[in-house]
Amino acid sequence: MTDFQTGAGEELRIVLTDEQDTSSVTDMTVLPHSGNPTGPNKPYSRGPTDEVNSDLQIQDNPVRGFTVPFSYDGLWRYGIHDIPLQMVMGSAWSAAVSITGTDIASAATGNKFTSVTATKFAAFTAQVPCPVWILRDGATPLATYAIATAVEDTETTLVIGDGTAGDDFGVTLTVVAASDNVTIMHSGVLKNGSTAYWAIVERANADVGLYYAGYGMMCTNYDFKAQKGQDPGASFQFMGRDANDATSTFGTGTETAAGTFSAFNSGADLVYFGENGLFAAMDPTDAAIGWLPSQVNLSVSSAATPIDPMGINGPYANVKDTVTLSGNFSLFTTDAARVIRQRQVTNADSSLCWVNQKTVGAVTNAYFHWLPRIQYNTAEPGGGGQGGVSTLNYPFSVAKDQTHLISYAIARFAAVPLS
Repeated sequence: MTDFQTGAGEELRIVLTDEQDTSSVTDMTVLPHSGNPTGPNKPYSRGPTDEVNSDLQIQDNPVRGFTVPFSYDGLWRYGIHDIPLQMVMGSAWSAAVSITGTDIASAATGNKFTSVTATKFAAFTAQVPCPVWILRDGATPLATYAIATAVEDTETTLVIGDGTAGDDFGVTLTVVAASDNVTIMHSGVLKNGSTAYWAIVERANADVGLYYAGYGMMCTNYDFKAQKGQDPGASFQFMGRDANDATSTFGTGTETAAGTFSAFNSGADLVYFGENGLFAAMDPTDAAIGWLPSQVNLSVSSAATPIDPMGINGPYANVKDTVTLSGNFSLFTTDAARVIRQRQVTNADSSLCWVNQKTVGAVTNAYFHWLPRIQYNTAEPGGGGQGGVSTLNYPFSVAKDQTHLISYAIARFAAVPLS
């Protein structure tokens, strides 16, 4: 077992593949890392054998053969956020959308953008519900982030959430007049999906050459932590087959420099926080809501253990794609925080969002995380005492939303005037 370097002295390389496709979906991504990955782990550990019970219930086989656990714990800002998160979510980023509504006919009635042009909002049809950013004259933010909830009337109408339903974070569109020049956009949306992805994960050290971490790997868990004043952190756990078992080449393996991911690096700023359809800037002077968020933690766990009970598909086994989400957030004790506490005590459903945003030079980029339906678990207040700070803690689990039928959606925004 070779001891690997930390920091930029070692590279981490990931290439994403389809479930049963040995060609790469994207070119290989080369990333410097801030932590120290584990793996490859030898000797191998054997998973459950391929078999069925007498009642014909499938027995999961984690990887059909030797398991190669691999984990990565580093800073999200380096860009490794994207590909592993796609894998554990079982989905992929949608294409960017930017719709300029220079022919808005009406915007106030029903909190909708209504265009006089047919199919004006067709590009949003396959992506709603999703977070969007609304700009006046293509440059000035109309308000804060919002949720586009539906496309109606032969794709001429885009419905924007107004926050009153609790699930939807939104704005009131009465400030938009007919013929206003309004742009609605995002730079990609990721939701819970059903597409299974494999990956090759490689580790490279300049001194000792290239080492493989694994082949046909699934990302089985993603943990995220955002705290005001600190870099957001992320850790990932993979499981799959050893690279020595690989029998195919995966695409061109074109190396993509880590710097190309800077468009979506959010840096260290937890800028907006929302609960039950209401937004608050991370600003103690925000008297409208009065929250003082401390941190947000989220765990995305995929039970996507590759299975192949009869040994038919070999390394290209089917995947159970079940995503479970849980986490917690904490607020410094204020009157507004105690209002949320009442929803926690009464087991009321709520919703949650937060935004990591960073301006570097003249470019502002952000990720918007939206959990449309959360259910609180009971927890006691923390901290306090002489000279201490009292916080209210809110552990939660995430369920499928009755209206939106998703449990997690992320939108990213690149090079737009977010502030």
